[in-house]
Amino acid sequence: MEHAKHLKELVVCIETIEATRTRRRLWLPRLPLHKWFRSHTVDANLGAPAPNENTGSNDLTLTQTLTRTGDVEREEDRELVVGRRRYPRDPDVNPPETPLEHFFYGLYRVFVWFRGLDAVFALKTAGGFVLLSLPAYLPQSSGWFFAWRGQWATITLLLWMIPIAGMFFFSVILRVIGTVLGGVLGIIVWEITRGNPYGLSVLLFIVMIPLYYIFFTNQLFKIVAIMSQVTMIMVVCYEYQYVVSGAAVYDSVEFVAGKRMLLVTIGVCACAILSIIPKPVTGRVELRKRISKTMRDISRLYGILASDILVTNTNNVEPTEGQIKAFRKLALSIRRQIADEQTYLKMSKFEPPLRGKFPFEVYAKLVEKVDNMADLLQGMAFASQTMNAAWKRKLVRVMKAERLNYIACMLSIMKVVSSTLASKMALPPFMSSPTDLKDRLSNKLRMAIIEHSEKHINSETFPSYCAYAVNSNKFAEELEQVIGLAEQLVGVEDPEQWLLLNA
Repeated sequence: MEHAKHLKELVVCIETIEATRTRRRLWLPRLPLHKWFRSHTVDANLGAPAPNENTGSNDLTLTQTLTRTGDVEREEDRELVVGRRRYPRDPDVNPPETPLEHFFYGLYRVFVWFRGLDAVFALKTAGGFVLLSLPAYLPQSSGWFFAWRGQWATITLLLWMIPIAGMFFFSVILRVIGTVLGGVLGIIVWEITRGNPYGLSVLLFIVMIPLYYIFFTNQLFKIVAIMSQVTMIMVVCYEYQYVVSGAAVYDSVEFVAGKRMLLVTIGVCACAILSIIPKPVTGRVELRKRISKTMRDISRLYGILASDILVTNTNNVEPTEGQIKAFRKLALSIRRQIADEQTYLKMSKFEPPLRGKFPFEVYAKLVEKVDNMADLLQGMAFASQTMNAAWKRKLVRVMKAERLNYIACMLSIMKVVSSTLASKMALPPFMSSPTDLKDRLSNKLRMAIIEHSEKHINSETFPSYCAYAVNSNKFAEELEQVIGLAEQLVGVEDPEQWLLLNA
């Protein structure tokens, strides 16, 4: 019913726009001036090949989001407000107070930034580019550097540096294959046409057709088609330039293609060396950290929702527009994190299992359950906002009775799961079961329906109350499965085994 109402409002809005906006106009987004000049974060994984999910079981789909790997460690929910400034809580020190403390605190933040993933990646890329370009600035080596097109190696380094190890090795294989294939195609095209411009145009058009077909239809080998086209065109154009210029001595097409392959290999080797210094960033580790942060944010969102039901509805105060917007922003942040987790999960397929096999099936189920929990939580929030006053009072009464049992235990369980995944610490031997907790809550929610009069049950918002009850019940079931999956990953402390070992 709510969906039909919103759909009707959308149709009315579209009809109004069509009736009032009769002339063309450039509509700019309404943003404050400071947001126009604000620098946006860019995902470090962008620019890598993005195979589609539908092309095979080992495909890779990259999703552009606004969350970065360095943001996983941020503790925005643990900030201290001192004056007009916010400081993250640190159990080792208090917030700075004196000018000297503020100076060293700023210096500490600079050092922390330099140790971050983005800063280390940028420094490695810049350092590698300078080292590969160094022969161009030395008198004794500048001649052969430009003669051998040494800039190809530096360009390869800049384009192929990817912070995630699995994504890097996967892209290296595809791009090397594309480079070799493009060099061979360039030699074949040139030997057939022998520099005839009309023959080159026709033959290149014919060769480009299957490459463009692969580019538009097969996302897995899209990068192979791109590298083949680029290498083939470069080899043919360099050789044609030699012929047109009338140079007496010039490199053969085989030599030009060989130089291209050699310099690309040098750039690849430089990328491989830099990717393992100081240590490679693996997608499986970042996946575990992302899931930990998502579970923490889900518990935070759940606490906000419970507080809204208990506090605002008890005092007859509706949530403000700013609170609703902040809630949606946090929910959207969780959706972006889940998109990142799905990306890292697919990246883990391309990381070699050196220390042991990666539990891919367990992590796939864990990401799925976390995704379901986020959806159910948003459904609970929407259902609570669409209830009338009578059903809200019933819900508040039930939640008040269960705030110390159900709500407190659910929040504690989610915090424990998040902490164990982040620190790889085993789960405690004794924990409350979300299934048992939700059974008690479901009985009380059901009793509230039985006690209600027929008039209230026939109201339009009764389905919202039922939707909240069903989503809450399913949320607890999904959390129970998340605990089981986390137990497979980190284990459970066994006091009985310790007693037997120390008997």
